[in-house]
Amino acid sequence: DDMQQGCNWHVAQAISSLFDSARDADCEIVFYLEGNVWLGAESPTLLPRSGSDGLAAPTCTRVLLGEPLPAHQFVLRYASERFGAQLARWGRQEKFNDIEQHTSAITDGTAYHGQTSRTEMLQELQSNIVFPMMLDQQSVASAEEDAAPFPPPTPPEQQQRPSLIAKQEIALLTEEALVGSPKESHSRPADRQFPLSPESTPALARASPIHRLRNCGEPSRQRLVSSGGLPKLFIPLGSADEVPSARAAIRFAYTGEVVGSSIRDVLELRRQGAYLQINGCTAACDDVIQRKLITDAMGKLAELSACEAQSCRSSTPSGAQGSAVLELFVCEALWPDLEAEPGFAAMAEMAKRLLVAHFRTSLLVLNTPSLLDQLLGMRAVGLEALLESNDFSTDSESSVLLLLATWMEANYEQTDTETRQRLCRTIRLAHLSRPYLSLVLPALAADHEKDPVSPSGWFPLDVMQAAFFIGFANVAVFERKKLLDANSSACVRSPDFLYHSLRAEPRRQCIPPSGLSFRWYVSQLELQAQLQQLPAGAQRRCYGNFENGAPGVIAWGLVWRVSLIITGGAPAAGLFIWCELPQALRVPGSRLSQKGGPTAVTQFVAQVAVHRRLGDTEVRFGPEDYLDVGLGLGWPQILYLLPQREAPDAGGGGGDLLAAWKDYLQDGKVSGTLTLLPPE
Repeated sequence: DDMQQGCNWHVAQAISSLFDSARDADCEIVFYLEGNVWLGAESPTLLPRSGSDGLAAPTCTRVLLGEPLPAHQFVLRYASERFGAQLARWGRQEKFNDIEQHTSAITDGTAYHGQTSRTEMLQELQSNIVFPMMLDQQSVASAEEDAAPFPPPTPPEQQQRPSLIAKQEIALLTEEALVGSPKESHSRPADRQFPLSPESTPALARASPIHRLRNCGEPSRQRLVSSGGLPKLFIPLGSADEVPSARAAIRFAYTGEVVGSSIRDVLELRRQGAYLQINGCTAACDDVIQRKLITDAMGKLAELSACEAQSCRSSTPSGAQGSAVLELFVCEALWPDLEAEPGFAAMAEMAKRLLVAHFRTSLLVLNTPSLLDQLLGMRAVGLEALLESNDFSTDSESSVLLLLATWMEANYEQTDTETRQRLCRTIRLAHLSRPYLSLVLPALAADHEKDPVSPSGWFPLDVMQAAFFIGFANVAVFERKKLLDANSSACVRSPDFLYHSLRAEPRRQCIPPSGLSFRWYVSQLELQAQLQQLPAGAQRRCYGNFENGAPGVIAWGLVWRVSLIITGGAPAAGLFIWCELPQALRVPGSRLSQKGGPTAVTQFVAQVAVHRRLGDTEVRFGPEDYLDVGLGLGWPQILYLLPQREAPDAGGGGGDLLAAWKDYLQDGKVSGTLTLLPPE
């Protein structure tokens, strides 16, 4: 059907084809760099405004960005309120020029054959038409000397003085002729231009990418400058990087199509569409972004369902590919004001839920390098949305605090005091584990008191407040309520966010009842190297690595490692678990980075298995098993080896050493699983 919604399809296609086409073009759009630049330097530099010291204003100009864009007034007039207002001003100016042309033969002081004099006609015209600025003969007479070198200027002897009949080809180059006038909304501030001295003309002629815009310095007058062709709409941009998105916004005015392969492209187009007031552009961009978010989320859900159907472990890397919701939060600087645009705010709320679905749990992020890298690349607003969500599950609140500390270690220089307080507000302090309450929290408070603006003092908590929280976490529920009421009164001077975090409920547990397993291994080469020249009775450790490439698993805010203990000449080997503080808590200059301080003990509720041909060897740690942070816990002789006389000769010294491990070596490694169990 050639007629859709009252519009002839062929006409719509013809209008779309006019974008960036000189066919039927009756104006041009010229992008230029905001602010004045110095002409004397070899490469233009930003030039400040002239001061009040009485010195003459220096020579300046404006730098054009890209080639002029052919345009059509009948399209721009109805596609953009801003362009429509500017073109209406042009129309009033042309009407004035036509009347001035027909009255030019009439002298100012004499009426001819009883007709109204020219002066009277102009006065009548001015009383009926409101001009943004007044014209004068000096402005008209100076059109020749103000002719801009775009394209490169015509030699003076070949230039023609603009006649009154040619006024339709004259562009109004005033602050109101710049589309980004500060008098309009969505505008960029247009710097006032300094007058150019005659000596600067040769320099202008040599600088072909630089277009000269001159102002007579009298804000109540409007100067007419011959464009040498079509009238020009001048649009100030912040940099050359904005030109593609500005052209895409004008393209939308012709075609109604949102052109952008990424979320960033669409957001940049949206911002330029709002700046130029292109009708329907922001709504169309929001629709495209929302479709990208939903399509990406559905694809991730299908991938997750397929993985669960194949019994994939949670330690399997996830989210290695790009994510639309992640890109949206990375580009938060391009977002509009959410209070001013409720439509985009609603989409941002939906994106927060999709962000939580992308990262899922604190353990998954901390133990998946690709996801952790994505989180470290996010801006603070994205991290805040993730950590404040009730749907972001964890094994312990200590893992959430560790996640924030890891992000802060990589992004501290990008934050300020207010941002750090907002992020710390998301931590539910009352639900930290015992090691974090007794060791980590006091250390963070001491570091903050020592130097609150250093990377080690990032957590806004003092020692007295830390002591209060430690006591708060160890009292009954009824006493907690009384403490909250007593310390949240107006007479108590303390940050509101601290007591807000105490009121929060614990997060959902991310460890399922069946446990959460991570596969580890010790390579045959590592084992053989440790067995070389091992004296009888001497002990050596073989630390395992995990399938995600890390040396340990992060859980309950701590790093857990598996090791084999080999004793020279012993009939069995040992299996141990080691616990240590993560590096993100031991940044240089912090209390936790110093040796010789107090330590903490922690429970380890888990199961460790070593694969064996005739059946796995398994050991289980329960709530009664405690180990010191920084030390290990295990069994010195639990992995029984083949006696040397029964071990087959593999032909070579290395083979003899590994022969006792025949039951455990599979595919060139000793392997097993570390299964985290939920708290009882």
